Amino acid sequence: MTRRTACRALTAGLTAALLGGALASASAMPALARPTEGGALHTTAATAGECAVGEAELRWGVKERFRNYISGSIAGGEWVTEGGVTYETPQFTWPSGTGGVREDLSGGAVTFPGSIHFTGHGGLMQLDLRNPQIVFTSPKTAELVLEMAASDVEGGELVFEPVTAANIDIAGAHTGDGSSYSIEAAPVHLTEAGAAAFNNKYGDYSPGETFDALAVSLTLPGCAITVSTGTAAPPEEEVLPGDPAGQAGPEIPWVIVALGGVALVGIGVTTVLLLRGRKPEK
Repeated sequence: MTRRTACRALTAGLTAALLGGALASASAMPALARPTEGGALHTTAATAGECAVGEAELRWGVKERFRNYISGSIAGGEWVTEGGVTYETPQFTWPSGTGGVREDLSGGAVTFPGSIHFTGHGGLMQLDLRNPQIVFTSPKTAELVLEMAASDVEGGELVFEPVTAANIDIAGAHTGDGSSYSIEAAPVHLTEAGAAAFNNKYGDYSPGETFDALAVSLTLPGCAITVSTGTAAPPEEEVLPGDPAGQAGPEIPWVIVALGGVALVGIGVTTVLLLRGRKPEK
């Protein structure tokens, strides 16, 4: 074997030994944590069936602009409440809700009996809202279902139909002593069906438009609401695919990097020493 061949063999052997040690050390390290698909995992409280509502009250002003139109000089109208509903500026109050909800607010519904009859233009325009219902769809969202009937300025008979009129953001919910639940100033946004129902033929409301915020208070004897108190966390910024901004990159295995560096340095030193000690071949 020539001196050059021996040098190459020794260098290869040292490289294999050093890299093997680095890989062995890496295999002994705990596995690096990998992010789960969809981000952090969330747990939900176990559903324990629906809790019967003891007392319930709904406060909602419908829409200030609409009330101003009805009572203004153009429509020259008014509203009349029935079934226990009262009005004190700027809200109507339904005081006697009934129904049931789950302890984690992931489902259930509460109905508030009573109606409001709006009239204008000498009785040619009529709009009735009755028996609003809050339908809980998640701990942070709910729907407002109304029985609605309307006639345009041409007149006509009122025909009631249930309408999922709006979506409600209940993320700012507050719990009381555990068996009570209340929300204040929950944002209300019209659905497409709600906009059509309020518009009839001549309105100008759009889906997604903000109506008056509403408030709800419930007592649930014998139950304990399990949702968190306080307002919702701010929404996370959306990160587009391939955009590194805002993303937490994988952890760098610094031990492996260091061992690899040591291996390369050792190889270099060994090579230099062997070359210096080499004599010209004959």
